Formats: sequence, C-alpha cells, structure tokens
Amino acid sequence: MNIGLAHYRICNTDGVSLEMKKWYECLTNDGHRCMYISGSVETETNAFIPGIDFGNEENRRINANCYESFCDYPSEEALKTLVFDKAADIERRLNEIVRQRKLDCLIVANILSLGWNMSAAIAFSRFARSHPKIRIVSVDSDIYWERERYLHPVVGFVRDVFDTYLLPDLVNVRHCAISERARNEIIKRRGIYADVLYKAMDREHAPAEDKHITEYLRNRISAGPDDIVVLNPNRIAPRKSVEFTVEFVHEMMRQLGDMRGRPLYDGRTVTGDSHVILAMYGLNDSFDRSYVRAVREVIDRYGVRFVYMGDIIGTHRSSDLSQLHYLDAYYMADAVAAGSVLEGWGNHLLEAAVTRKPLAMFEYPVYETDLRHYGFRICSMGNQYRDVRPLKIIPRGAVSSAARRMWALLTDRAAYEAAVDKNSAILEKQFSYKRLSAALNKILRF
Repeated sequence: MNIGLAHYRICNTDGVSLEMKKWYECLTNDGHRCMYISGSVETETNAFIPGIDFGNEENRRINANCYESFCDYPSEEALKTLVFDKAADIERRLNEIVRQRKLDCLIVANILSLGWNMSAAIAFSRFARSHPKIRIVSVDSDIYWERERYLHPVVGFVRDVFDTYLLPDLVNVRHCAISERARNEIIKRRGIYADVLYKAMDREHAPAEDKHITEYLRNRISAGPDDIVVLNPNRIAPRKSVEFTVEFVHEMMRQLGDMRGRPLYDGRTVTGDSHVILAMYGLNDSFDRSYVRAVREVIDRYGVRFVYMGDIIGTHRSSDLSQLHYLDAYYMADAVAAGSVLEGWGNHLLEAAVTRKPLAMFEYPVYETDLRHYGFRICSMGNQYRDVRPLKIIPRGAVSSAARRMWALLTDRAAYEAAVDKNSAILEKQFSYKRLSAALNKILRF
C-alpha cells in the first residue's frame, strides 16, 4: 500500500513527530511504501504543503485573532474568507500529491482533531469526503476540546468549522485515539467509534548510549564530574508546567547538603562541589510570552542552573556531532523530570524507561487512567495543582517528597537498578515495535 503520513511538521522532537517516525519505520518494514506530507520539510521523498507548518506566521496571526483578540482584519467575514481560501489552496496541493504519488491511504496526525490550523482541517476533511476510495486514518493525539485555548473562540465561525470539519464521521475515515480516556470522550461527544493506538519504544530500535557523546554533552553544558543533571524533555508550553520541574530541581538542591558524602548509583560521590543542573531541549511552543517570562523569573528566583540544548538535539546523530539524537540527552542525564499536567499520552515515560533513567513526574489524567496500572516506578509529584496564570502552583510537600525519592534512588545503586529494571521490563513487554506494527496493520484493514 502507498501511504502518506501527514502532520504540520516532521523531523522534530515533539511527541507526534516522533511517533510518526515510528509508524513510518513499522509500516516500511512491513512492505508498505511510505512518505511524509508536511509544511516543514521539503525533500525529493517528502511532500511539502506551504501553510500547514506549525510555525507558519500567517496561521499564528489567524489563531491570535480567532482565540485571543480580533484586531488584524477588517471584518470577521474577511478572516473567514482568508481561512477558506487557504483551505482551497491546501486541498488543491493535497489532491496533486495523492495523484502524483498514487497514494492509497493517508495517516493524518492531529490535523483533523486540533484547532491549530483550521484551513488544513477544512482541506483534509473536504478531501476525505470527495475521495471515498482513499482510506484516511486520523490519529487524534490532541483534540480541540482538551485545550482551553480552543474552547472560547472570539469569532463566530470557528465553532462551525469545528463542528463541520474536525473529527469527520465518514465511511473512509477511521479515527484513532492514543488513550482509552480520549477514545471514550470521542464516543461520548461525537458518537464516533475510535481505535486506540498506543505509543511504542523498545531497546532494539533505540540508539545505544555512546559514552563519548555523553561526555561531550556534559562538557558542553559545563556539568562537572560531581554534578547531577536532571533532564526535562518536554516542550515549553503552559500545559507542560516547566515550573514544576524548576521547583523539583530547587528542592533537590535544598536537600543536597544531606546527601554529601554518599555514593551515587554510578560510582561517583556527592561532594561539596556537586550541583544540580536542569537541562531542556524541547521546542518553545508557548503562544503566551508571559508564560515564558514567568518561568524565567522562577528559574532566577530559585537560583537554578538551567541549560537549553535545543540547538543541538534532534532526531538523529550527525557524524560531526552538530546534531544529536534526543535520547542522547537522556543518556547524558542522571534523572528525568516532567511536570506536564495534560498529555495525550506522555513520551517521557517510555523514553526514560528505554534509557534506564529514574523519572519524577506529575500524574496527569491519562497516566492515571491508562498507564499507572502497568506498575511503572516513578517519583510522583502527585496530581494536584492550582492554576494562577500564567503559572501553576504544585503543593510543596509533593515536590519535596518526589525529590527525596529521587535522591534515594540516585544514592542507592540496588534501588536505582531495581526501579529502572522494572520500567524497562514493562516497556519491552507492553510497548514494543512489534505490538505497534500489529496495531497499525489491523487499523489499516477497513
């Protein structure tokens, strides 16, 4: 089967882009001929549609006028006309791609479920309706009703677009949620059956650690031999609650004095020269500049050593080390911390498991309903917070407890190994590429 995998962007470290790469690998290994369709990368083997890129400036302006404040267009009708004109152009280009590449199926990630690019949603929905023989698999990783931003549009036609073009109920469209929680909401709100396509990660398909790269990265962020590096792999966005991991690292720093002299899991020792460093590489996807400023203020107030590695971390390793695989950032770290309060699934859970790193995390709703029962060992930050926009406040006791648990793992080799062994075993049994491949091929048979 000739398959096009469509998303706003590809070759990035956001969760959807990373999962698409796994779908591509599984389907290609099973004999399908695959290609990407996106607005971010144009090559001979990938199809490019201008205007659907996540970072497209015109679409950002449209979004600001639809969801924040209407101010840049002469009338709502003018804005609506622009959105539908852009949709017509995207649909025309999509028609041409499908015809030229002789595609039998499109796997569409988020375009038909999220309100980010209404023109793309209109175009792909219209294409599906006018091409009943082309199979469309809509992987609805993020759905508009899950995001506060999309629930209160400031222009009238947006709701009509959502109702008419998002989550289309067509015979040639098969919807896939990525959690039972999301599937149940699709059934409840739209009366549409959806499959569940869980995420995958296993050691066979992950790059092995390269000790030279680990040393290179630690040197690059000026981490001393006795320092503890905590990686937050999430993007910078309000729902990712970067401030929780800042507080977590601050709490680890506060407890550092009690740890001095203790041996670490890898043979090092906590010394008077030890520091705790917070590292990130995730994209800045925040629409709210006040959020980014507020996070920066929290970092400065707590005196947390913060390093950003987004300029070097990507989806592959280059021979000259100008780009490194995102898992290299995990290998470089001593621990992982994620504060997300809302996730479609949560890649950090599997990525920490495959790289055998202990994980501190906030227990977001999908974790509680879909993932906790597997028995992952985590240092929990609890599941409670207060929203005091632009930031969120997590109970100090929850952060302090998570930090103590993390130190207990980092300073006890046997406990450390038991925790990462447990998570690695769950990963290999429940979230292998083999299971993903079987799920994808089952979904394609409709």
